Amino acid sequence: MYINYLANSVEAKSYLMKGVQEAYYISQRSGIVAQFLLLVHPHVRKYAGISQITFLYDSYRGVYEDCWPRGLLPNMKDTLIKSKVLSSKEVSILEELDRLINMQGEELDSMEVRKLYEDFFEGKNPLEVIFTLPM
Repeated sequence: MYINYLANSVEAKSYLMKGVQEAYYISQRSGIVAQFLLLVHPHVRKYAGISQITFLYDSYRGVYEDCWPRGLLPNMKDTLIKSKVLSSKEVSILEELDRLINMQGEELDSMEVRKLYEDFFEGKNPLEVIFTLPM
C-alpha cells in the first residue's frame, strides 16, 4: 500500500499505520489462538480437517510437530507480549499446554487441558477473545 498516495498529513499517515499494525497483530493473534483451539477443543480437533473454517493446520500433529508451541514460544514470547499480541497470562497458559503435551502426548481430553481452555477464554466468547488484542 502506497501511503503517500492515500494521505499527505503526518496525522493521517500515523492513523493509517496504526490500523495496519493492529491488523497485523490481530492476524498473528488469530493464528495462534486458532492453533490453541485445535489442540484443546475436542470438536475443533475432530472437525478442523473437514470444516469450512480454514486453519493453518488441520490436525494436532500438524500444529504441534511443525511449529507450536515449541518454536513460537521460546523464540517469540517476549515480542508477542511486548507488542500485545498475547498477554503474559495467555503465554503462561500456552507454556502450560506445552508442558502437558510433553507429559501426556496426544491425550488432550484431560481435565488439565480443559482447564487451560477455561483459563484462556475466561467464559468469554472465543471469537471475541481471538479478535481483541490484550490491553
